[in-house]
Amino acid sequence: MSQSVGTIAAGWSEQTQAVGRFLVEAAFMGGIGLTGFGLWTLYQASKPQTQHTYKSAFTQLGVGGGLCCLPSITGVSIGGIFDGGSGDGAPTIQQPTFSG
Repeated sequence: MSQSVGTIAAGWSEQTQAVGRFLVEAAFMGGIGLTGFGLWTLYQASKPQTQHTYKSAFTQLGVGGGLCCLPSITGVSIGGIFDGGSGDGAPTIQQPTFSG
């Protein structure tokens, strides 16, 4: 059975998109975990006589929050690049008219 180049390319495209979606979802879940761990570290840093620092707690919160917002950023970016605009703000191009 031979497949055409288009069929093979379509299969590769679907697999690549699935891997990309998985990586974005894994980053989101990791961000939730890192944010929770940052909150716990912040709680531990507030206690006296502890090894935890506020710097590491806020770093974990910032990175975790960044990972959590990754799906929304990629969704808007992909929609804006490949779907021709993100929302109602897509520009329209009209032909110029000359009166003579």
